[in-house]
Amino acid sequence: MGIMKLDHFTVNVTDLGVSEDFYENIVGLEKQELVDMGDHEIRYFALGDTRLELIHYKYDTEKITCDVDSRGIYRHMALLTDDLDGFYKKLTENQVEVTMKPSWCENLKFHNILFKDPNGVEIEVVQR
Repeated sequence: MGIMKLDHFTVNVTDLGVSEDFYENIVGLEKQELVDMGDHEIRYFALGDTRLELIHYKYDTEKITCDVDSRGIYRHMALLTDDLDGFYKKLTENQVEVTMKPSWCENLKFHNILFKDPNGVEIEVVQR
């Protein structure tokens, strides 16, 4: 009766088409079904045994921003790669906003980068 795994996580997007292109062609996730929920649409992407859910509301909403040291927020998702340098090159070739260039995190024993998606959502990519 306990929790078995993470099923999905959600990003509310400002432009569904731009976000779909980013997650499919830059991040490299497999695009799955689009579900029309009436007042919003949901696009799913495969991510291992879980899924990323992009939600686009069909009406105007306020865009919220937060700082890296804001409290009580969901800060970022972390994705695993086996080629951090290649992934970083792809980001720079596509003019993606990189907020931390590839670096070694001694305390956590991995290389990582931080960048933002088209909605301003922070994403970390790590290589162990």
